[in-house]
Amino acid sequence: AIYRANLVLGVNALRKGDVRAAVASLRAAVAAPKPASPPVYDAMQMETRLVDRLIHVGERQSIIEFLEKSVAFKTSDEAKVALDAAAALKVGMMPARYQRMLEREALIAAGKVAR
Repeated sequence: AIYRANLVLGVNALRKGDVRAAVASLRAAVAAPKPASPPVYDAMQMETRLVDRLIHVGERQSIIEFLEKSVAFKTSDEAKVALDAAAALKVGMMPARYQRMLEREALIAAGKVAR
């Protein structure tokens, strides 16, 4: 619950334009107590939105750290995606999900798909 609550706070901070508070929320999320068993909640959509927006404003190192530490809060499949995204960022590439987000935004801007 603490992990997810901090993601909500991070998204809210970004909506207000406060990148520092959003990054602080990511750090607080992964500092939360680790779950005793694999997580049963789905926070990926919110996390993806927050991570992608922070990458967009240049927060690469903080995102790498978050992605690597967040695996304790994820299913094994989600953890693999997070680690792959962190690895991509480390070598200067954008994660696949970030690239998909940019492609979708371009389609929306061109009026080819609805928001």
